[in-house]
Amino acid sequence: MAKVKQPAEAAGAGRLDEAVGVACLALFLLLLAALLSYSPDDPTFGVAAPPGRVANVVGMVGAYAAGAVVE
Repeated sequence: MAKVKQPAEAAGAGRLDEAVGVACLALFLLLLAALLSYSPDDPTFGVAAPPGRVANVVGMVGAYAAGAVVE
């Protein structure tokens, strides 16, 4: 049987799907790192904390994300 050639648009859609998958994986790994380094002393949406060092390895964004998931 003869192989059916894929149009260029279909090949480009596969690359877009792959890029979205890689972005989702990166976001998952960042959230996992934020959750694993969660500290109750870090500021979150419901807790005001004095400015200073954040213990979360992802930083302030990780502290807020982990706080939102844990609380």
